[in-house]
Amino acid sequence: LASYIPAIIVNELIEQMESGIKTAPYRITMDTVCMFCDVSGFTKLAEAMAKSGMGAEGLAKYLNQYFSLMCREIQAQGGDIFKYAGDAMIVLWPPDE
Repeated sequence: LASYIPAIIVNELIEQMESGIKTAPYRITMDTVCMFCDVSGFTKLAEAMAKSGMGAEGLAKYLNQYFSLMCREIQAQGGDIFKYAGDAMIVLWPPDE
């Protein structure tokens, strides 16, 4: 299950369980860097793939390759993918401990 939840949330839940201090719901304020990125020209790409016969399967293959490359680079740079939304993602770089 932890692979589907952003690491920043998993780490906070573990800390909460170990300390037993915080109770849900609560808010955390932090200084961080946030990046929103999406596939430029996604609609045109989807339309072109539909016309070429590649359809949804081809589009899914393309997106999976793109997200795989992005995920590896983001994680290598210490980022945490917070959310996916279609062809977009929201990434956080948590503050150093």
